[in-house]
Amino acid sequence: MTTNTTFNKDAEERLNDPADQPNTRANACLETRKALLAATPERFAVGSRAVKLSEAARLMRSLNALPFHDIEPTIRAAGITEQEALSGCDELSAALGGVLHAAAKRTIELPEWSAGQFARLCSSADCAQKSSAEPAVSGASLTVAGNIDIEGLTTKAAMELPEQPCLRSAAPVKSLLEGGALLSAVAHAGEFLGLLSPDAPGRSIMGGHPVNALNGEWRTGGAAAAAANLVAAGASAGALVLGRPSDAGESAIRAGVSAFRPAQSLFNSQEGFASSWRFDGWSGIARRARDAFAIAWTASAHEGVDPDSGMGRWQYPGFIPTLMSKPAVAKWRQAVLEPRRIQKAVIAVSDEWQSPEWVNKGRELAAALEKRGIAVELSPSLPEDAAIVDWMTWLELEPQLEDFLTRRYALTGTFDLAQLLMMLTLSDRLKRDGWSRRRMVQLIKRNVFLISPYGAQIARTALPPVRDLLMPEFTGTDKADVLIWLGAPKPVDASGWPFAALPLKADPAAKCVRGAFVIGLPGEEAAVLAGAELLESVREEVFGAEDFHISTEPAPEDLPAARLPTDSDQTGEHQDAGAAASAQEEKTNTRLFDDLAAADLGALAHAAWDAEKQGAKVSVLDAETGAPLTIEDFEAKLNELIETFRKAAADADDDDDASDDADNDEETPQQAQSDDAADNLIEIASPASLALAANEINAIKAAETDAERSAAAEHSGEADAQAAEPSAAPAQPVLSAEDRAWLDAFFPGAAAKAPDLAKVGFLRRFLKEPMPDLWRPSDNQWIIAWVKFWLFRHDAKKVERAIDRIPEVHQTFETREQRVLGLFLKSDIKAAAAAAQAIEPQNAEEAAVKEWMLGMSAQRQDDDDAAIEHYQRARALSSTMTAANFPLAQALLKKYGSDHPQYQEIRKALESEAPTGLQLLLSEEERVRRASNFEKELLPALKPGVFSAELLLAPAQLVFDKKLFSEELWRAWNLAVTDRTPDDPDCFTLRIGTLEGSIRLIHERLNSTSLATAARKSPFTRSAETLLLCHAGYFAVELRGNPTEAVETATFFAQILAALCRTAEPLGVFALESLQKPGFYIEAAQPAKHGQIPILSVIRAGVSTDFGEDYIATYGLGAFSQPELEVDLGSFPTQAGAMLTFGIIERILAGHFTTEASSVRFGVDQDNLEQRNILRAPGRVVEGEALRLVLPGEPTNDSELPQA
Repeated sequence: MTTNTTFNKDAEERLNDPADQPNTRANACLETRKALLAATPERFAVGSRAVKLSEAARLMRSLNALPFHDIEPTIRAAGITEQEALSGCDELSAALGGVLHAAAKRTIELPEWSAGQFARLCSSADCAQKSSAEPAVSGASLTVAGNIDIEGLTTKAAMELPEQPCLRSAAPVKSLLEGGALLSAVAHAGEFLGLLSPDAPGRSIMGGHPVNALNGEWRTGGAAAAAANLVAAGASAGALVLGRPSDAGESAIRAGVSAFRPAQSLFNSQEGFASSWRFDGWSGIARRARDAFAIAWTASAHEGVDPDSGMGRWQYPGFIPTLMSKPAVAKWRQAVLEPRRIQKAVIAVSDEWQSPEWVNKGRELAAALEKRGIAVELSPSLPEDAAIVDWMTWLELEPQLEDFLTRRYALTGTFDLAQLLMMLTLSDRLKRDGWSRRRMVQLIKRNVFLISPYGAQIARTALPPVRDLLMPEFTGTDKADVLIWLGAPKPVDASGWPFAALPLKADPAAKCVRGAFVIGLPGEEAAVLAGAELLESVREEVFGAEDFHISTEPAPEDLPAARLPTDSDQTGEHQDAGAAASAQEEKTNTRLFDDLAAADLGALAHAAWDAEKQGAKVSVLDAETGAPLTIEDFEAKLNELIETFRKAAADADDDDDASDDADNDEETPQQAQSDDAADNLIEIASPASLALAANEINAIKAAETDAERSAAAEHSGEADAQAAEPSAAPAQPVLSAEDRAWLDAFFPGAAAKAPDLAKVGFLRRFLKEPMPDLWRPSDNQWIIAWVKFWLFRHDAKKVERAIDRIPEVHQTFETREQRVLGLFLKSDIKAAAAAAQAIEPQNAEEAAVKEWMLGMSAQRQDDDDAAIEHYQRARALSSTMTAANFPLAQALLKKYGSDHPQYQEIRKALESEAPTGLQLLLSEEERVRRASNFEKELLPALKPGVFSAELLLAPAQLVFDKKLFSEELWRAWNLAVTDRTPDDPDCFTLRIGTLEGSIRLIHERLNSTSLATAARKSPFTRSAETLLLCHAGYFAVELRGNPTEAVETATFFAQILAALCRTAEPLGVFALESLQKPGFYIEAAQPAKHGQIPILSVIRAGVSTDFGEDYIATYGLGAFSQPELEVDLGSFPTQAGAMLTFGIIERILAGHFTTEASSVRFGVDQDNLEQRNILRAPGRVVEGEALRLVLPGEPTNDSELPQA
C-alpha cells in the first residue's frame, strides 16, 4: 500500500498559521481524519479473511502505514484522543492478531503502565520535537516479540515455562518507550524460537501457525513471522524482535516488510530468551528500511558495557562476546546519522533466485544501480548453508538455557534446566502432535557428545570461512560499500554484521515474497541503511509496482469473514505432519482455556492452583458423576498426575543412565531433584501447563482404550503390546555401518551412548569428510572450558565424558589435572589420588600442581600429616602456587592450632591474596577455639525491636532503583512510604510513628566472619560459599521499632525485605546469621497479606544435637523480647517437632502463651497428649537464657499447665 502523506503536511501548515480563523483548526482536523479513514476501508481483506473495523481502529491502522516521522504530527492534526488511540490499537491487535495467529497479548491485556504512553502522546502539553536528524519513533505503535521481557508479563518464549511475571522490561523496550513509542501488542515467537518445531519455527502452542497477512496460503518465515505479519497487516507500525538475523530478515521479507539489525556487538542487553547469544540479536521490523533502522537505533539508547569495551556479563564455555562500551555506543549513535552515498555494491544471488527469470531480475537490478553512477560487481558463489550455526547453537544450548532460567527465575529458584527437561519429557509422553520435544531434550542431554574431538578445529575452520567469504568484498582499494544478497541467506547469522532485509517482488508460483539482504561491515550501519534505501528507490523500476502490500480496497462481499482461526488455515511450507492432528488443540487463548475447564483433571489443576494462591476451599465436580470430589478423590487424582510426572522424569534420566558404565552410576544433582520436582509440581508448572498436562492425561487414557479395542478386534498381539505401552520411549535407531563409521570419526563413543546423533541432519550436512589433523595446543582449552563449566555445576559424569573427547595423543598435564578434579567431584578419592600420582609433570609449576592435588587427596582421607607435607612441597616448588595456601592453613589449624608460625604466615598472606578465604579461615579458627575450650558456637543475642538483614549483590546489581522499590511496596503491599533522604542515591530512610529504618547500598563486599560461618553451615545450596566470592556489594536493611510493637515492626520488615528481594534481585540474603535464597523471603512474607505474622521472615528454627540428643532451636524471638525456644525431640518425629515449635511461636507472638509455665501438653487427641516440661536455662545455640521444652523427668518451673 503506497500512502500519500500530503494531507498531513497541508493540515499541519493550516494548524500552525496564526492568521487562520478558529474554525480552521477544526476543519483541518476533520479533513485529516477523513483522509485517514479513506486509507483503511471499513471492511478489508487480510490473510484471506475479511476484517471489519471501527472508526478508531481504522484511524490507527492508517497511522501505522505512515512513515514514522509523520505519525506524531498526524495524530495532533487529526485530533486523535487517548481513548481512540488505545481502543483502536486494542481492536487491531485483537482482530488482526486473531486472524493471523499472531498476537499473544492484545493492547488491553498489557500492563497498566503501558497505557500511560497513550496519555502522554495525545497530551497537547507533550509535543516537544526531537532533532530532525534523529530517527523518530514517537507515536509509532510497536509489537514486541513474546520472548522479550516486558514488566508485568509472563514470558511467551515457551508454554512449558512457569507463569512468573517479569520484574523489568528489557532495556531496548524501555528505550523505545522513552522515545515515545506505544506498546500495542505482544507477538507469538514460536516455542523456544522454533527449537521445538524446526520445520515450523514460528508455530506456537497457544497461537498455532502464523498466517501470512498477504495471502493465507503463502509462506511466513521463521520465529519472528507473527511480529512481521502484524506489521504487514497494519496492526502496528513496527516491531522489536530478538532472534536469529536470518529469521528476522526472512520473516520480514515473506510478510512484505523490512528489517534492520545493527552489528551484534552493539547490544549487551539479554532480557529475553535467545537460542544463542553467539548468533542472535535485536532487530527492528517496519514497512520501510529507515523506520526499521529507527527502531534499532532508538532501542540502543542504553546499550554498551561499562566502562570499557570487552567482555560482557554474559558468556559461556567457548564464547566470550566482544561488546562495545557505552562511550563507543554513544559515538556510534551520532556517527551513524551522517548521510552516506554508496559508491560500489556487490550483488550475490542465492539458490532461491537461481532460475532464468530471477537471474535476469538480478541483472536488471545491477543495470539500474549502474545508471545511478554506482559501480556494481557480481560476486562468485557465496555459502548457501551454515549448518555450523545449528551445531554451535545446540552445543551451547545447555549453558544458554541454564543462564536464561537462572536469570528469569532467580528469585524463587523453583525452576531449573533439569525441571524444564522433565516438563518437556512429560509433554512428549502425553502429546502426539508433531512437536519435537524429545528431539530438543535429547540434543540438550547429548550436548557432551556434540563436543567432537575436532570441535575446536570445526569452530576454527568452519565458522570463520563463512565470514571470510564475505570479507574480500569489503577489503582492498576497490572495496564495496555494501553486499546485496538476493535471497534469504542463512550464513548472515555467522557474520554478526549489520544488515537490512527488504521485500522486492511477490512470487505467487512459489507462494512467497522474494527479497534481498543488504549487508555491511560492523560500524558501517549508515552504509547499510543507504544501500537499503537505494534498493527501495529502484525497486519499482526493476521489479514493477509493489505487489506485496495488503490491498486498501474494500473486501469482496463473498470473502469469508474473520473468525478465530485454526492451524488448518495455514497451508504453506511449514504445515508439518502433526499440525492437522493438533489443529483443535491450538486455538486462541480463550478457547483453549474454555476447553480445559471442561475437563475434570483440567479443572482440578486450576482449582488446586487457585486454592493454593487464595487460601480458599473449592469444590471440584467429577466430570462423570457431577458430584463434588471428596478430599480423598482429589488427592488421588492429583497424585496420579504427579506420578505420571515422576515417571516421565525417571524416563528422562534413564535415557542417560541406561548406557552409562558401572562406575558412572552416581546420582547427579539433577537426578536427585527428580522427586522434589514431582512433589512440588504445582509450584513448578504454570497453571496452563498443569491444566494442559491434566487434560492430556484424560485424552491419552481415552486413546489407550480405543487402541486396546482396536487391537482386540484385529487379534494382533503386537498391537496389544503397543496399546498397553503407549508412552514407551522409542527404540534407539539401528545404526548402519556408514552411520557407525561417521560417529566414530567425529563423535567417538557416541555410537554406544548417543546413536541418535547419526540422524541429526545439520551435523551430517557439514561434517562429511574426516577432519585433517590440525590440532593445536590451544584446542584443548576449547574442551577444558566445558570441563570447568561442568565442574562448577558438580556434574562429574559430563566432566569425565568431556575429557574423553580429547584423544589420548593430545592429552596434556592440564587435561589430566581436570580429570583428577572430576574424580574429586565424584568423591572417588582413591581413584583421584591414583590418577594424580600417575601424572608426570614436565616442570616445577606442574610438579607443584601435582603436589597440591595429592595434598587434597590426603586431606580428604583425614591424613593431615601427609596433606601438610604435600602442600608444603607445592609451595616450595612454585612461589605462585597460592591454591595450596588455604587448604594448608586449614590442615595446620586443625593439627597445631592458630599459634603455629606457618599458620600465622599464611593467614597474613590471605589478607591480600584471598580476603574471602581469610573470612572462612577466621570462622573455622573461632570454631576450633570454642571446641578446644568446650564452648558452644553461640549466636549473638538479638536487640528487642530491631530487625536487620544484608542482601548480597552481584556487580551488575549495584544500583538502588528507589522508584522501582517504592512502586513494588505499593503494588504488592499497598504501602506508600516516603524516602526521607531523596537526594542520596544509595540510601532510603523512613520513619513512621515510632518506627524508623534505613536501606543503604554498600559498594563493597560484606567481610564478616559471621557471613563466612553462615556460608560454611548453609544447607540450602552448594553455592553458598560462592556468594562470598561473587558478591561485590550489599544492601544493609535495618528497621527499629518500639519493642512492645515488635509484631508490627516484624511484619513491615518482612514486606520491605520481600519488595527489595524482588526489585534488587540479590544473590542471597544474610539474616539471622543464615544465608537464604531471595525467593525464600518473598514467599515467607506472604502470610502478611492475610493478616498473619510472617514468622519465617524473622524467626528461624533448626535441628541441633547435644550429646547425641536432637532438639529444635529457634533464633529470632529475642527481637520480640522473648527467650528463644529449644524443644527436645526424643523419639518425636522432626516434622511433628517443627510443627509444635512454630505452633508455640505463634501463640507466644499472639500473647496466648505464658513463658512462666512449667510444662506444655500438645497433640490432636485430647485423651492422649504429649508433654514437655519447661525449663529456663542458658541457651545451647543463642547467647542468653532460653526456654527449653525437655522430656518429662527433668526439673521445671512451677506454674500452670497450658495446652497447645
